[in-house]
Amino acid sequence: MIENGIFHAKTHHGLEALLQAELERAGAEYIFALPGAVRFQAADEQLYRFLLQTRLTTGLELCLSQPLDITQTDLPGLVASVDWTEVLPVHSTYRVQAFEDGVTGVGLQKLATELERGIGQVFQQKFEAEPKVVKEENEPEFVVNIQISSNGSCQIMLEAGGDVLQRRGRLVSPKHSVLSPAMAAGLIMLSDWDGESPMIDPFANDGVLVLEAARYAKKRTPLFEDDSLRMKKWRTFRHALWKKMREEVVDQLRDDVDWIMGFDSNPDNISRIQFSARAVRLNNNIRLRVSKPNMLNYPKMTGHIMTAPPVDVNLRLLGDFARKTKMSAGGYKMGLFSSIANLDTVVGMKPEKNRLLEYNGRPFSFMEFTIFNKSRAGRKPSARSKADETSTPGRKLK
Repeated sequence: MIENGIFHAKTHHGLEALLQAELERAGAEYIFALPGAVRFQAADEQLYRFLLQTRLTTGLELCLSQPLDITQTDLPGLVASVDWTEVLPVHSTYRVQAFEDGVTGVGLQKLATELERGIGQVFQQKFEAEPKVVKEENEPEFVVNIQISSNGSCQIMLEAGGDVLQRRGRLVSPKHSVLSPAMAAGLIMLSDWDGESPMIDPFANDGVLVLEAARYAKKRTPLFEDDSLRMKKWRTFRHALWKKMREEVVDQLRDDVDWIMGFDSNPDNISRIQFSARAVRLNNNIRLRVSKPNMLNYPKMTGHIMTAPPVDVNLRLLGDFARKTKMSAGGYKMGLFSSIANLDTVVGMKPEKNRLLEYNGRPFSFMEFTIFNKSRAGRKPSARSKADETSTPGRKLK
């Protein structure tokens, strides 16, 4: 079922080229970028290598059928497009979901139920038994997705990744987050930060950026922490090969990272970040303090300031933060991720780069600036001494 399978990897709009590069490094073939996704073909070894190195994937599906014209395909044709006895073990549990451009509805749920009934009939005719359909609140072994696009194309997919690709050990509800872990990783990879110099987030909020920065600097990828992929339940999954390749990741990890810094004016936010960092064993790699963003004094060295101010951020505060940063962070690079249309005007700086991205259906920009101030610009320090020179006021929480 999986050998040289065709897969569909999802990501955020604007990060497709970075995801494509990850697939190329893993040795995948026939890579084709789509809006918010990349399609590719890979054997087991190339697929596992990709999964163990990806930072950008938010979902992964195996293509079970060829693209179909939904207007020309009836239910028997939909059922016959897949050899279900090669996909689902007879004593397994599964569920079918249907989406049109990522959104479901009553009519689509009815289509999913009809396909479940058709799959059951296939098994009854061959084995006089069938896999069990589980309800929404339960966790099935297999999830089949009917993906319909607005142009009428329809394809049946098997969920291969699952929630683990989006969750990444996060303990804060996504609805309260400024950005997702995959988007945070994308911003880091879009920037010029090499993981070897200080990275500072003045609006740390729920800590997604500093957590992803710590992973990046440690050369630790998300699935190293939690590899509970749906595809590990497939009977064709090669567990011994996965374990061997996962152990190879351990040899690349760094333990000396301590130059990631996060600041927030809300003590509760700092406490939540500390809790999340401990949960994924990154608490020794991130320095956290309670401080207003416009009250920071930056380490006297070169580094990166990268942040995603809250959507409802006070524009006067954001402007004060930018003015203070220009005065005290000479030699630093700064990246701002925001949906504010005139962000460069608010901060009073001209961006060197401005990348247009999409997040939660809204347009965002990721602007990068270089801060020039000869009196503060310094040499790049060694990794061991990077974070020791900070004199930032604020209260550190234990």
